[in-house]
Amino acid sequence: ELGGPGFVCFQQCNFCDWSKDDYAIRATNGDVIISDSRFGASKPHIRLEGKLRSAIIKGNRFRGPLRIENTSEAQVEMGMNIADKPGDVDQ
Repeated sequence: ELGGPGFVCFQQCNFCDWSKDDYAIRATNGDVIISDSRFGASKPHIRLEGKLRSAIIKGNRFRGPLRIENTSEAQVEMGMNIADKPGDVDQ
């Protein structure tokens, strides 16, 4: 969980396994960039919430359907992400 007021950048990361009922990344405050990374499980991927100020999510590869939830009021930019099509993998 990213709960502090600072800036965090995830670039070329490989998220392989995380709790079935939680997100690989949960950002609740500050600013975050998530780029060129791989989310290798068909589980909830990213949650943006709380006092998050901004998020950029670009150029990532997601296993299974894209699962990003945004309940924040942050400025969010997303693009050039790719997820599996239905039927591509066991979900």
